[in-house]
Amino acid sequence: MRKYKTTHKLYSAWNYEREIEDLNKMSQQGWQLVKGGMFSCRFKRDESVRYRYQLDYRPKLEDKPGYIESFREFGWQHVSSSANGWHYFRKPYDPELPEDEYEIFSDRSSLQEMNSRWAKLGTFVLIFGGIIAALLIALLIYRPTLSTLALFIEYALLLFFIGRGVYIMKNPDRSKNRKGDVALTSAAIILILLCGIGSTWLSCSRANTQSSMSAGYMDAIPAELEDACLWNTIEVSYPDLYYIDLDVTADAPMTFTMVNEAGETVYTATGADVHEEDIRVLLHSGEYRIYISDFAGGAMEVDFGM
Repeated sequence: MRKYKTTHKLYSAWNYEREIEDLNKMSQQGWQLVKGGMFSCRFKRDESVRYRYQLDYRPKLEDKPGYIESFREFGWQHVSSSANGWHYFRKPYDPELPEDEYEIFSDRSSLQEMNSRWAKLGTFVLIFGGIIAALLIALLIYRPTLSTLALFIEYALLLFFIGRGVYIMKNPDRSKNRKGDVALTSAAIILILLCGIGSTWLSCSRANTQSSMSAGYMDAIPAELEDACLWNTIEVSYPDLYYIDLDVTADAPMTFTMVNEAGETVYTATGADVHEEDIRVLLHSGEYRIYISDFAGGAMEVDFGM
């Protein structure tokens, strides 16, 4: 029989009582907590004793030894502390003692104080996340892209998740210790991570190019694309809105044309002095070719960005 065991579960801060219940069940089964953490708990096999566990949330401790000693005086052993400010305590279980002997808070105000500490942190995250979400909404209105949309969905899910937690912490009697909260927390974290990964992938895979050309042509460039000058090719990985910037200064009017694999024109501009910015075009996946055509000859400077 193995001596150590590690479990992986996601518990929300506002449903910490579910984690306490699981720790008590593990102790009853002979697995005693060695180290608690945000995403995993480490246990040691010991059937000779049984404990009751409690958690306290204090992210900032100026005197940790004194803090631990204050609990020890009431019979609580400090097991470990997590990086996000949760402290694990336990007390040997005696079935002859009343259940309130295993409550870590002596009165309701102490419990509300702990809930308030986490609620303050959650409120700060909501304010900060709300500002970022508002900026993303403005960006979606001004320049919508799939990567920005995925990032906004990530923040919206996070704000809903944290906001629900703040509400529960401020109203503990209404919603605490729901049985489905562990599954809901896991699903929310997975969705938030998927949106973050999706946004990063979309941003990294997005066609992003900046090209410049300064040249002189002694001969004219024909107007027909099959005889025109192929200047550049761009590979688009996925369909999305893209934004074109174009600056042209030439001795004579010319035509700048972008075509897709089917030979269809998706963007074109004509003139000897062209200045266009943030021209919105919907591009599908595939290769796009850029041509310079219908130019009588002479000097030309072209700056293109997408």
